[in-house]
Amino acid sequence: KATEGSDFQDSLFCSNWTQLRKYGVRRGAYHYFRPYGCGFEQALNFLKTVELSPGDLAPVLDLETTDGMPVHIMLEEARIWLQTVERSYNIRPILYTNQKFYDKYLSGVFDNYPLWIARYSDQNPELVDNAKWQFWQYSDQAALSGIGSKVDLNVFWGTPSMLDHYCWFPSEGLSMPLETNVAP
Repeated sequence: KATEGSDFQDSLFCSNWTQLRKYGVRRGAYHYFRPYGCGFEQALNFLKTVELSPGDLAPVLDLETTDGMPVHIMLEEARIWLQTVERSYNIRPILYTNQKFYDKYLSGVFDNYPLWIARYSDQNPELVDNAKWQFWQYSDQAALSGIGSKVDLNVFWGTPSMLDHYCWFPSEGLSMPLETNVAP
């Protein structure tokens, strides 16, 4: 986790991010979206916090609550976040959510974005609209040597070379810095 809302940065993110790179682990960063906040400001928070390196996973938007906001507002602000981050890094972000939230609120809405579904089960996620997921988080209770707390387990629906499609590899001249004074 890198950021949440428009002003929270995870205090462990910088250390974790640096250590993952140091040890050659493919890394990714996510933003926990708060529907009551401006999508553009939340995108700026993420962009100011996360510096991608070639081979890093595309940015991930964790969208799994309405925070009591009307659904159309939540969807519009999430769309602004996705578009702002995509324009800045020149890669389509990945949408992370749980199966129930997807089926209830997101089905058919962000179809052009890669999908990461949380469903803690030994059965593959089957989404209401038969959407294809690329990543599946099937557990949050794994124990790994060297890590003192439980960790998530995920699978990618593809080969290691296919995973590169969801990673950031900037082409010369394509990396576009975000101008923070321009609204989306």
